[in-house]
Parts: sequence; C-alpha cells; structure tokens
Amino acid sequence: MKLLIALTALVAVGSSCLAHDYCLVKPKLAMLLDETLMADLKLTNQQRQHLADLHQRHRSRMVQHHWVKLDHDFVHVMDEEVNLILQNHQKQRLKEIWLQQNGLIALFDARVAEEVQLTKKQQHQLQQLADTMCQHLHTQRQHSSGDIGKLRDSYLAVHDEASRAIKQSLKEMQQQKFARMQGEQYEVIRQLSQNEQASAPLSKSHAEAGTTRQ
Repeated sequence: MKLLIALTALVAVGSSCLAHDYCLVKPKLAMLLDETLMADLKLTNQQRQHLADLHQRHRSRMVQHHWVKLDHDFVHVMDEEVNLILQNHQKQRLKEIWLQQNGLIALFDARVAEEVQLTKKQQHQLQQLADTMCQHLHTQRQHSSGDIGKLRDSYLAVHDEASRAIKQSLKEMQQQKFARMQGEQYEVIRQLSQNEQASAPLSKSHAEAGTTRQ
C-alpha cells in the first residue's frame, strides 16, 4: 500500500507520462512462445510456423524494448496479426488465458474496459493509475542502468498494488463479468495456485520454527 500511495503522489504533482508510452499488459504474441500454451490451443504445425515467423519479424523490437515498454498501438497491431493466424475458438481461448495472466491490469486495455462496462469515472481513475505506473516505470528505467530484470521486478511490484486498487474500484457485477470472461482456468495457472497453497503451511511452519529457535 505504501508503494501505491507513493505512486499516487506522483500523479498529484503532475505527470507527463501517458499510458500509451508503455504497454502495461503482456502482448499475446509474447505468450505464444510457450510450448504448453501452444499445446493447450492445439496449434497446427503450420500455425506454429506462422507464429514463429511473426515473432521473428518483431523480435528485434521486442528484445530491444522488452514487452513492458512496448506501446499499445504496436501491441494492437501484433494482436491483429496473431488473430489472422488463429481460428475463432483458439482466439477466444487465448483471450481467456491472456486475461488470466494479466489479471485486472487487462482493464487498461480499452477493449476490455468496454466489455466490462466501466463507467466514465472508473475509466478516468484507471487512466490516472496507468499514468502513475508509467511514471514509476520511467523513473525506474532511468535508474536501472539498462537492467531489464530490475525493470520487470518493478513492474511486477506495481502490478500487484495496482490490481488491488482496481479491484476495490469495481462493482460486484463488474468483477463477476471479468471472472466469467476468463473462462476455464489455464492448467499452468491452476498448478501454480495449488503449489502456492501447498507451500503456505510449510512456510508458516518454518517461520514458527525459526521463532522458537530464537
């Protein structure tokens, strides 16, 4: 919460960073490098080859800027190119998994915000939050000495705080709508969730053991 308060303060004093300066949601093309995901979508060899060619064509820009820093217009172009390769049911499933992986940050995408039926006030609040995230990422980039890992860690930290803030701003029916849009939980995400739940009691036991030893 302290991080979010600090970020909100940046907006209050004024920010020249616009939301479209950064891609705050992960592009679908970046996800389609994962073999498990391609298997889940049941991609044909021809589709895999087309996606590989598409990734190769955009690779230099994605590597140079990393997906965190890609602008929204370019991401939308890539999305449309991906859609031309996939069949309708594959596009729908990819969208569901994309929503699961990005979480509520996906609402920064105007198309998702419209589908969830955000009010003008909510859209304005999200714009402020997106600008705040951009400002923070811009500051972190200046101090990262080109270390993409540091920039990504900063993004993930802000991502978690922003997701909590977005959830608090949504009405119950909007949260339910977003949950339905995600479809069936992706197997990889389900396994990660189960692993986290399984490790929680163990971590607590270790913490208690450490306290006892002290």
